Amino acid sequence: MSATIEKQENGNATLKVKIEKEQFDQALNKAYQKNKYRYTIPGFRKGKAPRKIIEAHYGKDVFTDDAIEIAFPDVFQKAVEELDIQPVGQPAVTKIDEVGPEGVTLTVDVPLAPEVKLGDYKGAKVEKFDKEVTDEELNTEIDKLRDQNARMNSVEDTEAKVGDSVVVDLTTYNKDGEKIEEEAKNETITLNPEGQNDVISKHFVGAKAGDEVKFDVPVPQEYHDQFGTDQLTYQAKVNEVLQKEVPEFDDDFVMDISEFDTVDEFKNDLKKSLQEKKTAQLRNEAANKAFQFARDNAEFTISEYLIEDEARSQLNNMVRGLKNQGIELDQYMQIMGMTQDQLVEDAKRNARAAIETEVLFDEIAKAEEIVLDEEEKNAKLEEYAKQYEKTVDELKELLGDQGVEYMLVGALRDKVIDYLLDNAEIVEEIVETEE
Repeated sequence: MSATIEKQENGNATLKVKIEKEQFDQALNKAYQKNKYRYTIPGFRKGKAPRKIIEAHYGKDVFTDDAIEIAFPDVFQKAVEELDIQPVGQPAVTKIDEVGPEGVTLTVDVPLAPEVKLGDYKGAKVEKFDKEVTDEELNTEIDKLRDQNARMNSVEDTEAKVGDSVVVDLTTYNKDGEKIEEEAKNETITLNPEGQNDVISKHFVGAKAGDEVKFDVPVPQEYHDQFGTDQLTYQAKVNEVLQKEVPEFDDDFVMDISEFDTVDEFKNDLKKSLQEKKTAQLRNEAANKAFQFARDNAEFTISEYLIEDEARSQLNNMVRGLKNQGIELDQYMQIMGMTQDQLVEDAKRNARAAIETEVLFDEIAKAEEIVLDEEEKNAKLEEYAKQYEKTVDELKELLGDQGVEYMLVGALRDKVIDYLLDNAEIVEEIVETEE
């Protein structure tokens, strides 16, 4: 057979395929055998009228559509092999161009696998990622540890300040004075005006144990229906004011929270750990910039069908995840302040990005002949097996062939990132300029 193709800018292709006369005649006979009992012809019992008689009564094309449906799968598969293309969705016959003595010619639209034309992907400018941990960074981490191990002491006749906590009995009313929530007993509120509860906590700054505090909080428009009001009134009794006592950073503190006996030992170990984290973080940022450089310089052709299919899959996964948390999709959209159309468009953007990422990794690996040899595959499987606390054989049985292949794809992508960083321009610092 002879098939032709015209690729479209939208990632689809238009094919011209032909069902040869002999194959089409066979398909017509199959369509006749399948449908002959549906037709009533005077002088013939149902199912006994010859094909030509039925065609004469009901039209010569009476079996054409069914015949095309019967013959098309084989014809399309041969066209795919002949044209060496990769369809990613169901083909659609958009036009029957000709039904003649030589057979049938069809116009077919089909979404193709995504393609990428590589641009520059070497020479990305990235910041060095082996920067030393500074004393300031080390001291900040130590302060966090001290704060995490602080004690909260109850104080009397002392005004609460930012950073303290208050223990309160809290009752909520609507603006008509009707109670809408039962009293919350001994609720602990941290006084952090820049934190999550800033609209509530700021009203307790200056309060003492035994004080009564009353204040109003406006309800955002999107929550009016949920609360049935545009304003909430809080009535609280302050039971305690708690002040934070931060421990000194000394040998006793170090022995309490770690396996070390001295401040110096602890600081050396902490600095080593911070160095590993900092290097990993900076390397990850450099890798993202190097890959984004390659993405920005590439040209992608992706079928809308594939984008919509991937977006649909992502949304289905998200809905399942939300339901596992007891959240309905409508609630999620309300929380996020999104309409359904915005949610779908967001999913399509994410889908396009995911597809671009996949094909770009694959194309760079192909261009640079980056592969995993057997030794690297085995080493990666050993590494993953240790993470799962299993043997390699147990891991393979757990994941199956598809799961193992997925893991190795990740390992191959790591090699591509290594290649991009090896071929990047490493600089001390990148100064971002405003456009």
